[in-house]
Parts: sequence; structure tokens; C-alpha cells
Amino acid sequence: MATTQGIQRGWPPAPGHRLLGARLPPVRRIGVVLHPSRDLREPLGEIARWARRESVRVVVAASAVRGPLPPGVDPVPEASLARAGGILLALGGDGTMLQALAAGAVHGVPVLGVKLGEVSFLADVEPADLGAALAALAAHRFAIEERTMLTVRDGATVATAVNDVVLRRGPGEPLADIGLRVRGEEIARYRGDGVIVATATGSTGYSLSAGGPLVSPALAATIVTPLAARGAPAGPIVLSACEPVELRVRGATLAVEIDGRERAVVNPTARLRVAQAGPRCRLIRLARRGERRSAA
Repeated sequence: MATTQGIQRGWPPAPGHRLLGARLPPVRRIGVVLHPSRDLREPLGEIARWARRESVRVVVAASAVRGPLPPGVDPVPEASLARAGGILLALGGDGTMLQALAAGAVHGVPVLGVKLGEVSFLADVEPADLGAALAALAAHRFAIEERTMLTVRDGATVATAVNDVVLRRGPGEPLADIGLRVRGEEIARYRGDGVIVATATGSTGYSLSAGGPLVSPALAATIVTPLAARGAPAGPIVLSACEPVELRVRGATLAVEIDGRERAVVNPTARLRVAQAGPRCRLIRLARRGERRSAA
């Protein structure tokens, strides 16, 4: 996944981002989202030792536990990992971050990422800086960035995306023919391998590699990028996030991928509605040496 870190990590925060200060209650609960295959005993142990000193409860999803947990780390049902008033800590790469951001958005829970995966552009903390990051959490020396998300609806089926929604033709399927409608009018038609609908956060990922624009995450925008379009195609389009789009499929059975995971297959006459999600995901950002963070 490509990225421009100066945009992803810019400071000061854009309008609408919230600065958290000492007036807020102290952190008393942290849910840890675990990478599915990495050895996380060392960072979990460090988190557990810090939590005991600070009287913070640490929980992990019981379904993600692969071995003994350090003292003070409790397994809980996955549905209760994110709880209002707490924080989520993602140990892994961007896949783990996307999982944590989607889970946290339901309850407005912010997420801090520790870079323990192969791709970690969304994560903010290097493994060697975990101790300093935990101290910053305890002292509320951090800010929150709010990012728009997408919902995709196919009939009664609804899913939520942090990065993107992708419609892609499968092997042996004819070319996808997809009409893009905004406010009831078709503004573009894409004939090729499919189409990507991305958030500004997702503009640094698959959309960018397919020729889409790089968009600041401070901008509430929806980016539509064709996949290997044929003929004389319309190029990528940037829309306001408050403008729902409808994708009308013609002539091909398409897979639907949400944040890189295939979730469904739609028929050759499907109509999908993609719109800004109600909740926003929330990223914790820590101050770096030499940076000043002024109150909003």
C-alpha cells in the first residue's frame, strides 16, 4: 500500500479533529486487537505491566487468543472489546488497524496502532516507542483524528468500510459494465475489471495504485476509481462524502470486497448504494519530538 506520510501524519489537526486534554477522565480500560499470527507476548507483557501500575484494565477478544495471556490481561467476547469511554490498541499492520477502527467506530472508541505488521501506514507507534506511547495515553498527550467511513447497501444487506468498497469481476467473467449515478443522474460509465469507491483514508491504498488521486484524510470525500477501464473511460472522480452514489451493474457477476476482504457476490443487474457512514472512525495521534499542539 502506498502512502504519503506527510499527509497522513500532518499536524496541527484539521478542523473537526478533536484535541483531548487533561480535563478528560483518565484511561481506565484498553481493548487490545491482536494480529492473527504474530508473536505478541513481549508487547502484551509490556502493556500488562504498565496497566497494573496505572490501574488500567486490559482486555482482548477471547476468539483471538492463541496462547497464555500475561497476568492482568482478560479475555472477553469480541462484541465487548470496544466499550464507550475506553481505547483500542491495535498490535499489527494495517489489516489489524482496519479491524480495530471498524470495531471502535460503533461506540466512538479511538484506536492507537503499534506497527507490528508488514504494512503499517495507519499505525502511529514504533514497537520501541510503546512505553512512551502508553505514558502519553495516561497523561492525555494525544489528539484524535476523525475519519469518514462508507456504508454499502445491496438490498437489505449493509456493510461498513474504513478504506474502500471494490466491485471486481471474477476469472472468466465478461467485462464489468458499471454506471455511476449521483443524485439520480448517471455521471460516468466504467467498462473494465470493476471500480473502487474509497474514503480519503483509503485513497492512499488500492485506489492510488489503480490511478486514483491522493486525497488528504482531513477532507470528507469519496473517490471513485475505475479498474483497468477499456475504451475511452471516464477517469477517477472525487465527490463530497455527503453525496451518496449508486453503482448499477450490467452484464457481469461481480465480487464485492470491503477493506480488502471479499464479502459478497452481486448479480449482473445489481444496484449498490454507497454513502457516508453515520459513525466516523477515530485515530489516536501522538505528538512527536519538536511538534507543538495547540488547543482547538
